Amino acid sequence: MDAAANAAKRRWEEAFASLGRAAASGDAGARAQLDVFEKCGLEALLAVPTKQRIHDQSAVFVCPGFTPPAICDWLIERAAPRLRQSTVHDARTGELRTDPRRTALDCGVERDLISAMMQERAARLTGAPVSHHEPPNVISYEPGQKFDHHHDYIDPRQPGAAHELANLGQRVITIVTYLNADFEGAATDFPRLGVSFRGEKGDAIMFSNVLANGEPDLNTWHAGLPVLKGRKWVLSQWIRGRPLPAYAHLFPFCS
Repeated sequence: MDAAANAAKRRWEEAFASLGRAAASGDAGARAQLDVFEKCGLEALLAVPTKQRIHDQSAVFVCPGFTPPAICDWLIERAAPRLRQSTVHDARTGELRTDPRRTALDCGVERDLISAMMQERAARLTGAPVSHHEPPNVISYEPGQKFDHHHDYIDPRQPGAAHELANLGQRVITIVTYLNADFEGAATDFPRLGVSFRGEKGDAIMFSNVLANGEPDLNTWHAGLPVLKGRKWVLSQWIRGRPLPAYAHLFPFCS
């Protein structure tokens, strides 16, 4: 283990020690988080997640077991009472708005040590530090709900894009983690690539929204297909091409 990895491990050990002290003092939230972590193991969580490339041209990867089952359950439980109607990014104005193409419900992930660990794992998976991460979201799809085909990158040709790209950078990477598997349908579908991914609980699909030269990858046109039965839960993490310091300082122990 190199010096940087050792330093990161020490930071996390200190964070866990602090969580343990809070739990011992009677903090119920800290105790609940500690119970989740004890089911996962620190060494396993801090290991570099595995990924398997599944397309030759576009950078699309499957990441088996990216999120441990206990963390999947925690994220669903914490998100369920806070869900709201999902929105889309309006490329013309740069604003968020509701749209019939996206009928799911979502909410931001609560900031705690568990969500920090998932961003740490995303940083280790992609090589992009947490300073480049947008706030992660939990998304819920009930029967019939979906997100029609779309791109995740910010289209530089749109009039509302220039300000966002100048200030936040391009949305270069997407990670979608399946938090459950007890539903039917609802694959993540890339028709231009001939790829349709339906993960098991904890599996993720990661893809680059841009080519090696930084230009948008048009072939990453994708959809969350409709749920046929049951309820689908996913964790979405988008990563930008430059730091977002107003958010990153919240998790100073992450990479």
